[in-house]
Amino acid sequence: MTKALKVAMGMTMLTGGLMAQGVAASAAITTKPVVYTAKSTQTPDSIAAQVDRHSAVQAAQARVDVADQTYTNAKQALTAAKSAAQAAQDELVAADGVLAKNQQIQDAMAALHDTAVARQTKAKQAVNTATANQATAQTAVTTAQATVDQLTANVKTAQMAVDKDNSAANQAALDAAKGKLTTAQTALTAAQAKLTKATTALTAAKEERANADIEVSGTAVDYRVAKKEHDTVKPRAAVEKAEATVKAARNHVDSAKAEVRAAEKERTAAQSDLTALLNEAKQPARPDDGKGGQTPANPTGHHNNHTDGPVGGVPQPTVTHSTDQPQVKGTANPHVKSALRTTTSPVVTKPVATHPIATHPTSTAKTTTKTATLPQTDERTNQVVTVLGFVLLTAMSLFGFKRQSNKRHTTD
Repeated sequence: MTKALKVAMGMTMLTGGLMAQGVAASAAITTKPVVYTAKSTQTPDSIAAQVDRHSAVQAAQARVDVADQTYTNAKQALTAAKSAAQAAQDELVAADGVLAKNQQIQDAMAALHDTAVARQTKAKQAVNTATANQATAQTAVTTAQATVDQLTANVKTAQMAVDKDNSAANQAALDAAKGKLTTAQTALTAAQAKLTKATTALTAAKEERANADIEVSGTAVDYRVAKKEHDTVKPRAAVEKAEATVKAARNHVDSAKAEVRAAEKERTAAQSDLTALLNEAKQPARPDDGKGGQTPANPTGHHNNHTDGPVGGVPQPTVTHSTDQPQVKGTANPHVKSALRTTTSPVVTKPVATHPIATHPTSTAKTTTKTATLPQTDERTNQVVTVLGFVLLTAMSLFGFKRQSNKRHTTD
């Protein structure tokens, strides 16, 4: 055996030993804690998406959505209640206007009727007075006429006495009788004038009474028509109904305001809870590692000694969450992603040496056929097969090199 062949065989054995050790070490990895030193390939968007899909976040977001909708409905109800209250107030004003107008018309007709009645009463009194005055004047005229007649007879008697005896006594008696007759005639003339005046006043009083009677009759008809066509009973009932409607509408407005305040309070509380939950998702609590210290925050939501995929693959982090929250479907929060993008840092998971390691059944069953996927062709490789192929290729190379060397010696 030549020196070159010995060197080649030594290199082959050394390479085989090294490759065997590598295979053993690779197989041993499947039974030892897996230490992931590579950075997580999960992006901030995927973390934010997981936060959005989290049951607690969805429940909080759903509560916010419900509170927002309740607040919106309460505001709309308040607006509708205010509109209804304003409409009721307008209806009350209109009813008050109709009632006031009808009442004003009725009052005016009543006033005209009262005036006519007062005029009629006055005319009646005037007629009575004029009638009494006429009667008095007529009596005075009758008395004066009787006096005149008596005095006229006395004058005739005195004249007859003078005609028989034209003495001074008879002549004086005749002159006295004539003077009395003249006075009586003057009194009769005055009494006749008074009677004429009284008769004229009585005629005027009777005409005034007749006009007053006509006016009373007309105003009475107008008042009855006004009470019928400008009724105040129905408008007054409408006013009372409108007042009750306004009162109920105002109570409804107060109730709607209370509902708005309650909805706003609930919305504020829901938003505060959602904000607190998001802050907790961005800065999760660090549990005690059992040694008096704190373990690093694990955003995957799993124990560090559990892997969610083939051994050697990239760990699949999820969001830390509480399992006691109910699953509630809701809309994703649009503010979660932007908040998490500014706070996300590379994820490094470290297993605890004192804890047992849980591995997938596929990893323990195939400790000697560990495969890896090529990123270019998506093909899977086997390390053991690769090592055996490399050793076989080296042996064949050495065998060919030996034959070539023997051939040279034979030729020489």
